[in-house]
Amino acid sequence: MNETKIVDMSKEDCKTQYPKMYPVKDFCQITAKPPAECIKYNLVNILAAYVFTTRYFNGEHFHFAKEAVSCIATLSSNLKNIHNFDDFETAVKHAEQQCFNSTWILTDAENIQTMRDDLHKILQGPNDLENKLYIMYALSDMHHLFEESLKPINDTATSTFEAKFSNNHFPAVELEPSDKIKKYIKKIEYYLSYTKDCYNS
Repeated sequence: MNETKIVDMSKEDCKTQYPKMYPVKDFCQITAKPPAECIKYNLVNILAAYVFTTRYFNGEHFHFAKEAVSCIATLSSNLKNIHNFDDFETAVKHAEQQCFNSTWILTDAENIQTMRDDLHKILQGPNDLENKLYIMYALSDMHHLFEESLKPINDTATSTFEAKFSNNHFPAVELEPSDKIKKYIKKIEYYLSYTKDCYNS
């Protein structure tokens, strides 16, 4: 993973490089049901998958949107299989295990530690008053990525991905179908509203 292409959002002068914030509805507009305690840890599971993926694609995840979405879905069992988590460590470890279980994602202990470091920075936020800010940006970036992945496949981009990441060492990526991606987008919108109105670190 090439760290030079990943934006360090903890630096003040990088604010112009933040992802575009997605317009967020109030949580009460999404549902009248109060969030269960597991929602907080389910969010952690999704964010762990996201930060790993952005590193895995060297910060170029939008250039390979369909593959990047498939990577996030592979690593986040909450997103893909509605798996609920009861605590922070279980949510993170499950994403880690999915990295090692995958037939096409190559990783090692250093990559896993980097994922944890990135996750910690996002959950911590730039300061105590803006502790949700990085989560909102990460979810917004994910929302835009998933929308981008619904666009028609560019054969050139696909072949470039295979040459740059696959290198014929492991099977081709199993892309997520569009109907599932649309469901993932709705779930991300839920987590955006949850984070804005309900999330407490």
